[in-house]
Amino acid sequence: MAAPLRGGDWRMHVTGDAAVQIQLDRVPVVTAHYVFWSENWKFRPFRLTSSAVPAPEDSFTGKFKGVGVEFDGHIQQPADQTLVFQYLLSTEKKIDRFIGGGLEFKLALGSPVTGEAEPELLGDRRGWQWAIGAGEVVTVRFDRPVAKLIFDRGRKDRIRAFFAAGKLKAGSHELLMTVTIPPGGAV
Repeated sequence: MAAPLRGGDWRMHVTGDAAVQIQLDRVPVVTAHYVFWSENWKFRPFRLTSSAVPAPEDSFTGKFKGVGVEFDGHIQQPADQTLVFQYLLSTEKKIDRFIGGGLEFKLALGSPVTGEAEPELLGDRRGWQWAIGAGEVVTVRFDRPVAKLIFDRGRKDRIRAFFAAGKLKAGSHELLMTVTIPPGGAV
């Protein structure tokens, strides 16, 4: 089955944990959430500590439980089809020997609305894009290379963008992520 040759009803919104979800014709096709694994793949949940669910033009605060990483962010909507996430990761002490932390994107590959189109990672660990239909491309781009950008276990339906991996120096670390949906879409 080839990628659909049609214009779709694209929607993007900020999720309850300050990540992003993209829908095509009301079907979730990209859903992101925050992840962090310490040594030996021990999962550390992300907890939003701000009081309200963030929306475009909002700020949020969160942390990874049991790790000592604070997470401040600001979400902007500079255009109808674009959300920009500004992140500030902070830690009071150096963290050694952890797998990684950042965002995991789950993609609905092979669904009736996406067809068989597959995403591709951008060079220099700066993001990924997914050409779903004729001229319809979803793009996630970082302002600098992330620590690790991979298809989880080679599966193209799950992309991990680790903002930090292996070691993290004490202090603050900034990163900007821009998410863009096709023309005509709405946030």
